[in-house]
Amino acid sequence: MDPIREGLLSPNWRKRNGAIVLLGDVLEELRNSDVQFENYDNIIITVYILRYDTVELTRLNANNVNNLYNFKIIIHFCSIFSA
Repeated sequence: MDPIREGLLSPNWRKRNGAIVLLGDVLEELRNSDVQFENYDNIIITVYILRYDTVELTRLNANNVNNLYNFKIIIHFCSIFSA
C-alpha cells in the first residue's frame, strides 16, 4: 500500500488520480474479506482530503471512492474516537 499512499500525496495530479483509482479497485477486491493493511487511517483521511483536490477528475474519483466505502469509513472513525 505504500506506493498507493505515496501516489495519493504526489504533487502530480495524474499520479494522485491514478492512485485514487487504483485504491478504489483494491478496496473493491478487499470488500468482502477481513484483510487489514497498514496506515488504513492515513489512507482514508487522504481520500477524504482529495475530495477537495484542485483537479476535477481527481476530485470526482476521490468522491466516488469515498461514497462507495463511506459506511465502512464512518464505522472505522467511530471505533477510533470511542476508544
